[in-house]
Amino acid sequence: MFANLRVKDSIVDRFREKKGSRPSTGSALTGAVIHLFWKNEEAEIFIDTSGDSLARHGYRKIPGQAPMLEALAAATIYATRWDRLSPFVNPMCGSGTVAIEAALIATNRRPGLFRSNYAFMHLLGYDETVYLQEKK
Repeated sequence: MFANLRVKDSIVDRFREKKGSRPSTGSALTGAVIHLFWKNEEAEIFIDTSGDSLARHGYRKIPGQAPMLEALAAATIYATRWDRLSPFVNPMCGSGTVAIEAALIATNRRPGLFRSNYAFMHLLGYDETVYLQEKK
């Protein structure tokens, strides 16, 4: 993790040098996230424009431990070739993930419509009007 820390320090030092203040950092994925991928003699740096996992569709107010991620539940439903019109039976019904995803699919709702924070929103040049138009 030392290399990750050095990359982070270099980035925030550059911000401080150019802007006069140091950006806040931390382990929470609430803003732009930089990833270092290092193998043998080569390293690459990536910026994460999504933030929290896209597999979490964002409709749970208080996320608990569900046995199945939302994206996997949706993929499972699509794999059944359900027609969106016939009754949907959810025999497992524990946390409701499969039933919620089926309802979203049946009503033609897209994953992530309930999310309000993506990492790209914290990047220079982010245009909220474009985002809102695409979301609509």
